[in-house]
Amino acid sequence: MVEVATATVPLVAPVVNAESAVKPAHAVDYKPKEFAEARLNFIKIQRAQGLSFAEASKSWSTSEERADLLADLPVSELKRRRFI
Repeated sequence: MVEVATATVPLVAPVVNAESAVKPAHAVDYKPKEFAEARLNFIKIQRAQGLSFAEASKSWSTSEERADLLADLPVSELKRRRFI
């Protein structure tokens, strides 16, 4: 007679912490003060290139830098902070 060893497999999925989740390389954590500083720095650079404040501010709203800063925020947080 041959005995076969059986392994038990847990039915519950392992818990994954938000901190241990892998983020894309371009993702940056959103921090309000740093967001405001990045915006003003972006506008300053655009103004140095000859744009008006209004034009520079408008180009910030479609910039890749802004999109990277907001990429990881959930929709509810984006709505609460009035980004969408």
